[in-house]
Amino acid sequence: MDKAKLLLKSGTWSIDDIADEVGFSDKSGFIAAFKRVENITPGQFKSQFEDQQLGILMDNEKVKNVNIATVFELLKDKKRFPL
Repeated sequence: MDKAKLLLKSGTWSIDDIADEVGFSDKSGFIAAFKRVENITPGQFKSQFEDQQLGILMDNEKVKNVNIATVFELLKDKKRFPL
């Protein structure tokens, strides 16, 4: 699952393509195996990682490492922000 996690983190691979790349003949088998090992679905894993990539870290109520262009692109891609 390490390779699958790397591909999910890349943000450029679909779950179908990742399933094929790591040796599963269908997406449903990959999703079931991933969930069995990681306790979340590949889609949930990908979403969590994308959210982390927003770079918004709260530490003593201070926002750090915000790249506004990246934030807008991620929000636009996830349909959270109408641009």
